[in-house]
Amino acid sequence: MVLDNVFRQYDVRGEYPTEINEDFAEKLGRATARYLGNSGAVIVGCDYRPSSGRLRDALISGLTRGGVSVLDISPCTTDMLTFATITYKPDLSIMVTASHLPLKYNGFKYVSKQGVYLSEAERSKIKGILAKGEFKEGEGKVEKLSVLDKYLSTMKTLMSWSSRNLSGVKLVTYPMGGTAVLTLPKLLEDLGAEVQVIREVAEDPEPKDENTTIVREEVLARKGLLGLINDGDGDRLAARNHDGSYVTGDQLLCIFARLYSKLGKVVVTIDSSSAVFEYVGGELIVSKVGEANYVVDAVKHGAVFGGEPSGHFVDLRFTPSGSGTLFGAILAEIAKRGDLDKMLAEIPKFYTYRVKVACRDRLSTMIRVVAELEREGVEILSRIDGVKYRVGGATVLIRPSNTEQVVRATVESKDAEEAKSMLGRVEEMLRRVST
Repeated sequence: MVLDNVFRQYDVRGEYPTEINEDFAEKLGRATARYLGNSGAVIVGCDYRPSSGRLRDALISGLTRGGVSVLDISPCTTDMLTFATITYKPDLSIMVTASHLPLKYNGFKYVSKQGVYLSEAERSKIKGILAKGEFKEGEGKVEKLSVLDKYLSTMKTLMSWSSRNLSGVKLVTYPMGGTAVLTLPKLLEDLGAEVQVIREVAEDPEPKDENTTIVREEVLARKGLLGLINDGDGDRLAARNHDGSYVTGDQLLCIFARLYSKLGKVVVTIDSSSAVFEYVGGELIVSKVGEANYVVDAVKHGAVFGGEPSGHFVDLRFTPSGSGTLFGAILAEIAKRGDLDKMLAEIPKFYTYRVKVACRDRLSTMIRVVAELEREGVEILSRIDGVKYRVGGATVLIRPSNTEQVVRATVESKDAEEAKSMLGRVEEMLRRVST
């Protein structure tokens, strides 16, 4: 196996069983144990993917064979894992999941003892040990631990929630076959809501519009106030309003960022819509795309909230990971107060269009893109992750993919025709400089 194919920028991930399988998981566990000095403790969790249980068992076998003791908290959501990490303080934590990817994939998210994703540099050390097969024998122990009650009670205490907060409210949840089925319905019921859970397992557990029409049908049929949707490991949130309409990630980010801006500093990613900056007002801290990036920036700046349009929203007071459970309940509370429709109506309307162009080398393509923009003298707004610039009323973000030889562009404007015209110009430039 070529390890470069599965050791990605933020995690270890591949197709099961051709790239990721039990043999790989066991060896990964042994390499991780060696990385830890063949001692210490690791928290392990997993989601409900068909292969996750087997991969977890193999991973635990490798860890204990290398002398590391394991606290097994599976099944769990990713934010349960990070919560357990900052609560019980192991040397490392590992979540077996491929998050929102189709079920044929699986992988391993590494979390440092601080509760944030282990850096690429540190994971590269594990990769090096694995490549050399330099393992040592030891004898670790396994302990099963349930953190659900502590996780939920801590969340309710933080938010001052009680059984009256959502009393009389009808809600629909769709965990897409993921582990948020353990957390969000229980929390909503504890807060007094009547909850209908859609238990259909999604082959593609990414909570985007086209994958969640079943929620629209249930919300309308049951006259629910809201439909709340999570991905496979529960760290993302999407929603459908009482009329069945899909609430976009940018709209959710507008709502949560504005709410948390009253409590402290807020971090958003560079791919956030201009609507976020216009709606929230004040000074927002801008980070590179990806939860691993903006959470680190949020911690660095002492922020209370970090989020991105993909549906990851983080309350740093609770745990440094996206929590579809926490923010699902917050959104339900907003809807119960009657504020959701008003807030959605107030969010500035931008027309957004996206394109991606394949290239031989995404980094050299980006160098040519920037050079051309500089020759044209356009107003460059940011270079922290790709390049973001403005032409007239249109804003453009061009950035390289983190995982494939592709360059992605997002164009937005309050004028639909201007946005479409700019998209055509951007696509033409990308195809020209990528050849």
